[in-house]
Amino acid sequence: MIAIFLIRHDSRGEKEFLGFFTGRVGQSRERLSENPTQAVARWLKFLKLPAGNLVVIHDDLDLPFGKIRIKNRGGAGGHRGVESVIAGLGTPEFIRVRVGIGRPAAEMEEADYVLSEFSREEKREVPRVVESARDAVLTILESGIDKAQLKYHSL
Repeated sequence: MIAIFLIRHDSRGEKEFLGFFTGRVGQSRERLSENPTQAVARWLKFLKLPAGNLVVIHDDLDLPFGKIRIKNRGGAGGHRGVESVIAGLGTPEFIRVRVGIGRPAAEMEEADYVLSEFSREEKREVPRVVESARDAVLTILESGIDKAQLKYHSL
């Protein structure tokens, strides 16, 4: 799952965001572009925004289900979608909101796990987790990444 948001300042200096989404939630797939990374790179260029104004929300195997972490730039950590964004932009200099999905049982391949349906318990929690990820983006917009990290890393 990848969700991408672009941040810019309006003529009054106020922060606003433009949303772009591609990826999957459960078994439904939404696509706005065959190659979303190229679309995002073109969008940034068209709007004359640096990659640092980009917020990418993505799933993370290394976090327990539902845990939110915010990262300001860095490597892909093995996430193919993030690798694609880095390759398309030519830089890792963007904000990530990492959403934990936990690790698979030992007998399951990671790729199969990432594409599998949520458990019954997880399905009940998905609306809360999505809301938390959305709130993390809003906190970044309203208060900055440092305050957002303090808030979500203490939870």
